[in-house]
Amino acid sequence: MAILEISITPLGTEGASFSSYVSDACKVVKDRGLKYQITPTATIIEGNVDDLMEIAKKMHQTPFDRGVNRVITNITIDERIDKNMDLGNQVQSVTKTMM
Repeated sequence: MAILEISITPLGTEGASFSSYVSDACKVVKDRGLKYQITPTATIIEGNVDDLMEIAKKMHQTPFDRGVNRVITNITIDERIDKNMDLGNQVQSVTKTMM
């Protein structure tokens, strides 16, 4: 299983806030039924790489569907093939070493 971090920034919107655009993009993930976590600066999604790439493309498209003319999307994919990883284990691994 892989983990995708995605951050979508629509440019040229009417105001400084773009949370409604991010919300629309996150609905794509929710509707797909994938496990995800929203952070202050990105959304983290768990799944296989093919599904994650498809979701990233759809999330990137959502601001265009609302009339935005430019979107910047940053993605990071973390995938291991030597053992299973998921959102919970990744966070737990880091917090365990902090104690």
